[in-house]
Amino acid sequence: MFPWLQRILGKQPAPLLPTLTADSTGFSLTVARESRAIPWVSVRKVSAFKRDLHTFDQIVLLIEVSHLGDPIVELTEECPGFASLFGPMEQALGVDPSWYLEIMTPAFAPTPQCLYLWAQDAPTLPPGER
Repeated sequence: MFPWLQRILGKQPAPLLPTLTADSTGFSLTVARESRAIPWVSVRKVSAFKRDLHTFDQIVLLIEVSHLGDPIVELTEECPGFASLFGPMEQALGVDPSWYLEIMTPAFAPTPQCLYLWAQDAPTLPPGER
C-alpha cells in the first residue's frame, strides 16, 4: 500500500519484530541489522501474560534487565526465534518451559505469571557493564 494512502486510512505499517537468538550466556535481539545482546546475569525478572487481541490471543514475555536504557524488553510469540529462548532460559534461570502451555489455557482468559525473580545474592555484572 502507498505510504500516503496509509496515512489517510490511518494504517501504520506493523513494527518490525526482533529476531531472537539465545544461548547459555544470554540472548540477542536483531532488528534491521542492529543487534543488542542481553546476558542472562542482567535479567532481574521474567513475567508472561496473554494479551487478548479480540480474534486471537498473543503470548508476551516481559523481561526486566539491569543494564539497558530500556529496563523492560517485551517479546511476543510472533518474534522469529521466540521458542529458542525456552532451553537457554531453563538452563540459565531455571524457568520450566511448561509455562507456555499453562499460560495458553484457557483461551481468552488472562493468566499472568512471574516466571523468574532475581535473588539478591545472585552474581551481578561488573560496574562497567551495567
